[in-house]
Amino acid sequence: MIHMLEKHGSIRMSCSYLLKATNNFSDDNVIGMGKSATLYKATIGNGNFLTVKRFRDFPHIEQKFMCEIMTNGRLKHRNLVSLLGFCKEKEEKLLVYNYMANGSLYDWLHPMEVGYERPTLNWPLRYEITLGIARGLAWLHHNCNYRVTHGNICSKFIFLDKNFGPKISSFGGRMIMTSKSGNLRMRICEKSEFRESDDVYAFGILLVEVVTGKKPEDVSNLCEGFDETLISGNLCNAIESSLSGKGFDGDISQFLEVALDCIGLSLNERPTMLEVYKSLRSMGAKKGSAYTSEIPMQIGDGCGTHVAEHYGIDII
Repeated sequence: MIHMLEKHGSIRMSCSYLLKATNNFSDDNVIGMGKSATLYKATIGNGNFLTVKRFRDFPHIEQKFMCEIMTNGRLKHRNLVSLLGFCKEKEEKLLVYNYMANGSLYDWLHPMEVGYERPTLNWPLRYEITLGIARGLAWLHHNCNYRVTHGNICSKFIFLDKNFGPKISSFGGRMIMTSKSGNLRMRICEKSEFRESDDVYAFGILLVEVVTGKKPEDVSNLCEGFDETLISGNLCNAIESSLSGKGFDGDISQFLEVALDCIGLSLNERPTMLEVYKSLRSMGAKKGSAYTSEIPMQIGDGCGTHVAEHYGIDII
C-alpha cells in the first residue's frame, strides 16, 4: 500500500517531523475542523508553512484516508489543493498540503461568523475566484485520463492561497473517479447518485452565494424564486450591498444568468462545467483591463497538454 501511494507522487513523512512542525498538534495551530479530521498549521525549518490534516477515529476512516490520497495524489491542477505527503504510523493518519494563507472562501463571504472583520472582496476578485473554481471543475469533469465528480462543492471547501487563487478541496469519500482510457478501470469511493450535473447545480448555488453574501443554507430558499424576474428587475434586492452601484451591475446580471442555467434547468438540460467556464470567461474577456487577464484553459495530465474535444478551447 505504501509503495502504491509513493508511486503516485505522495511523499511519506515521519510522524515525529509533523509533530514537531505542529507543536505536538497544539490547539493554537488549529486552522480548521471537520467531522472526521482537524487541520493544523505546520511551521517547517525554512520559515514556510504547511497544512497537516489529522484524521480522527471515525467510521470508514481508513477508506476515506486512502481515497483522499489516491485522488489528490493523482490529480494535479492549479485550482486543486496540492497533496504534498502523507504519514501512516500506528493510529495516526496524516495528510500534508500546501498552506492556504487566506483560508476558505466561506470565511471571506461570511466574516461575522468567523468572529473578526475582513476587507470586503470586490467584484473583480470575486469573479476571478469563481472563474478559477469553474476552471478546476471543468478540468475534473473533462480530464483526458480521469472523469471526476466532486459531489460536495461549496464555499467551505474552496481555499484561497496568498494571491487569492482558489483551490478546490475535500474529494475524499464523496467523489467518483473513472478512467476514460481502457487501461485503468477504477472507481474510488463509488456513490452512483453523484453526477457531474450535481456539481453544476452546486456550483450555481455557489455563484448565488458569491453575489448575495447569503449563507449556503439560505441560498436554496432564495433559489426557489430565482428566475428571470430576479435578474431583470430585482438585482438590487439580490446582490450584496457592497457590490451594488460600483460599475459592475451589468456583469453581475450576466453572472446570475449563468447561475440560473446551473440551478434552474432540469437535470438533463444543465450545461456542462466546460460550457459554464466558457460563459464566465467570456465575461472577463469583454471587460478587458477591468479584470485580470485570463490564461486559456488546458487539460494536462503531467505528460502534456490536451485540447478538450469538440469545444475548441484549451484547459489548463
